[in-house]
Amino acid sequence: MKARGDRVRTIGETLLPTQFLRDLGVYLQTAAHIEFEGWQTVMYAEGIDVRSRTEFLEYVELKLHTRDLLARYRACAARCPGSISARILTAATRVEDGLETRNLAAHGAFFWDDGQAKLKAVHYCPRGWGKDRELCDETRHFTLADFQGLLDDAGQLLQEFRAIRKAVIAWRYRGGLPDASEVEDG
Repeated sequence: MKARGDRVRTIGETLLPTQFLRDLGVYLQTAAHIEFEGWQTVMYAEGIDVRSRTEFLEYVELKLHTRDLLARYRACAARCPGSISARILTAATRVEDGLETRNLAAHGAFFWDDGQAKLKAVHYCPRGWGKDRELCDETRHFTLADFQGLLDDAGQLLQEFRAIRKAVIAWRYRGGLPDASEVEDG
């Protein structure tokens, strides 16, 4: 049996620089937490009864559909005071602007080009809706520094999403969030 530190590298680990793989994991987790913070913001802005399992499960269903969640996040701004609303709309626009990059990071195949010291990412995806929907292939090239910039931007966006969620809680639940330890079954 091998000691923990003596494990065999996977094929994926041999294809890409170790630091990039680490950064990609951090980027994807940051994106997941942005989505989670946005989801909670929608629940709190809409005034969820935190004791209602039924309401909670309806919000879980929303969380399963990123584009619907983003539209609902944008819409919840109308329920909030102006200063919070403006921040929600700005944050939603930033997410929309970066959604293709996030999808590329999550679903694309990355390759390392030693000759150019660049990453290449290939992703096939749908664009548009209904009759306007088309399938496209996307290839992008990144330097490691470019990817570090994306990671930094995502980190800043997560900080803003967390601050917005806290502001919504302070506004909606002036005495703090109700205790959800006694959840109703129905």
